[in-house]
Amino acid sequence: MMSAANLNRRTADFDRYDIGNFAIFADGLTGANAITAHGFPANFFRPNPQFGQIFFQDSGGDSYYHGLFIAARRRFEQGLDFGFSYTFSKSIDDMSIDPTGAATGGGLSTTNSRTPTDIRNWRLDRALSDFNNTHVLQANLLYEIPIGRGKKLASSAPKWANQIIGGWSFTGIFAYQSGEPYSITSGSLTANGAHVSFAQVRGPLDKGHIQFVNGVEGPVMYNASQRITNPADPNFNCVNVIGTQTFFCIPPPGQQGNGRNIVQGPNFWNLDSRLLKNFGLTERFKMQFRAEVFNVLNHTNWENPRNATSGSPNVQSSIFARTCCVSASLPSSATVIAIGEPNRVIQLGLKLSF
Repeated sequence: MMSAANLNRRTADFDRYDIGNFAIFADGLTGANAITAHGFPANFFRPNPQFGQIFFQDSGGDSYYHGLFIAARRRFEQGLDFGFSYTFSKSIDDMSIDPTGAATGGGLSTTNSRTPTDIRNWRLDRALSDFNNTHVLQANLLYEIPIGRGKKLASSAPKWANQIIGGWSFTGIFAYQSGEPYSITSGSLTANGAHVSFAQVRGPLDKGHIQFVNGVEGPVMYNASQRITNPADPNFNCVNVIGTQTFFCIPPPGQQGNGRNIVQGPNFWNLDSRLLKNFGLTERFKMQFRAEVFNVLNHTNWENPRNATSGSPNVQSSIFARTCCVSASLPSSATVIAIGEPNRVIQLGLKLSF
């Protein structure tokens, strides 16, 4: 059985929280006496200079989602059941999280890659959503091995032999999704001292890919030594850059760089499997043995530089574009499935039913 669907959705007028008193261009410029003494009104730079900060809420948030969903399913028949789904989509918004000022959020009091560029012009931040995954593929399989009583092979096996060769089944789950976008930041504050501008890209845009560099822990999305012309220069002067290579620079004063979420983080894929053996002990008692393997191929999924424990999207950072690299132990209060698995995990189980 196959199915397909097209989904188009717009979410408008969702709430967002902003800081209304902005534009601190330099120390002393917001003092009323210093401004009025030179013939300017007291609120020339700040709408309400008597207040340090003003928080206000509006309903101007905007997002769009377009997606194509395709699915195929075989219902359980002759010992086989499988399902497959694929989604091709794009999510666009001007704010993916609530910018209330949390350290991990995007408030104007923070200086991370999710801080709004200019609350007077949210269109500057209209781009792919932080959680956008262009391709998402999932597949699952259940297969009863046709050996033992009532099966194609060894259907007349004696009871003792059937307890060994019969009752086996196998399941598998595969998941793949393309990487989430992230913003490359310049590391330099803009005029109001609260927002870090985006890096300016010179040359063709390279969305990056996993690569290893000698002397660098773990893989990187970009080789910094090839993308920054002069790390010792605080301005990362790119004026004289020529050729077709891509360079990341600090934008000139008054400019915001190349925008939000223009590059893509690492892809993700994972394979889990399970082997089951059912034992019919008596009419009342039944037993099941399970061998479950999470991340069967011991495949490493690298983190987005925006969230990496040893990585940063900031071109001035010593760990720029790194995607690495901590494998946390599983807490006793969580299951393997609940938090994912950085390494291969094998779990054995035995269940008695009566």
